[in-house]
Amino acid sequence: GCSSLRLNRLMPSVRAVWARTTPKRRATPPARILIVPSVSAPSAATWIAQARLQVTSLGDPVASAALHVLSAEIAIKHGALRTARRLTLLGLRLLDATPNAWLQALATNNLVGLALLDSNFEEGLTHATAACRFADLSGAAAVRRACLGNLGNLYALDGALDKARELYHQAAAPLQTAGEYCHGV
Repeated sequence: GCSSLRLNRLMPSVRAVWARTTPKRRATPPARILIVPSVSAPSAATWIAQARLQVTSLGDPVASAALHVLSAEIAIKHGALRTARRLTLLGLRLLDATPNAWLQALATNNLVGLALLDSNFEEGLTHATAACRFADLSGAAAVRRACLGNLGNLYALDGALDKARELYHQAAAPLQTAGEYCHGV
């Protein structure tokens, strides 16, 4: 449909970027495009295959982990929950040897989402706690927000609405701007 048309229009630009960049940088555009939620399943499969070729040529475990984790996000959005779990766990295994807090936060947050879909509070809480820890380590505000939001969703699912509300407020709170380095100039 419409998203496939947009994706087809984007591909020449991505190919132009690939032609002018190093192999390591070439793996980035398809991997980041994978998280576009409106991509149809056939288009996603095409992009994942192209990204896999690029990432495999790098031999970089972090790039491979990123591809697995981001592909898992697409699988979740398309309802392929077993595939999403498998890809997420593979990505986390790759990150055991070469940790990357941002990717570990994304991957663990994928597991939180899967636990939410299964209505499994205990498993979700375990993963959400780890996801928030990784998000704090990474310093990435967007992933921290997502992790806190999912933790809030877990508490709401369990009926702890005050705790859920507190977590939603933390997730929505502006970034801290106090301290010596709060000004850019």
